[in-house]
Amino acid sequence: MSRPLEGSDNYYKSKILAERKVDEFLKNHPDMFITIILPGWMFGPFDMGPTSSGQLVLDYAAGKIPGKLPASFSVVDARDVAEHHVVSLEKGSSGERYLAAGKYMEMKDIFSFLEKYTGIKMPAKSIPLWLMKYIAIGQEIYHFLTGKPVLLSYSSIKLIEKEFMRTHFSHAKSEKELSCSFRPLDETFKDVITWYRQNNYLS
Repeated sequence: MSRPLEGSDNYYKSKILAERKVDEFLKNHPDMFITIILPGWMFGPFDMGPTSSGQLVLDYAAGKIPGKLPASFSVVDARDVAEHHVVSLEKGSSGERYLAAGKYMEMKDIFSFLEKYTGIKMPAKSIPLWLMKYIAIGQEIYHFLTGKPVLLSYSSIKLIEKEFMRTHFSHAKSEKELSCSFRPLDETFKDVITWYRQNNYLS
């Protein structure tokens, strides 16, 4: 079942429209083989960009996050998502969508892993959603004036509000058709912190 285009933010709209283009392409080229993997929020070593997840790790380690956010996610190891891609080409069916969303987690659960492997205690305070909206507006003004990237945007806060406690997904189809599984996220966060330390992102 696909997410409806109406009411979705620009991020999800881009995903929905991209999938529609793939479906259209397959209808016109039925001899082609394409599978679609739908990942969760990916964490993993080798994130030199960094992506948003890697930036969260670095900001946590730098003490830039003042409190726990009321947010939930499906968290997955990027290496497991890569495996789903490869295996789907070997065992999957063309035109099919496979979930690689990982495990439901709230932000406090992610912080628990980061606390464990950075040795930095997680923030004791929780940040209410209304305050996050004001912070996000301030971040967007800062980005407008400086051009520098920021961790929070107003649209991301609206998405957090909309998706909170809704990111529970079943991987029954991927398990049955692809025989794929997920490594423990404890291993994921340990490897993330180790890689950042070895590559001088963290002291």
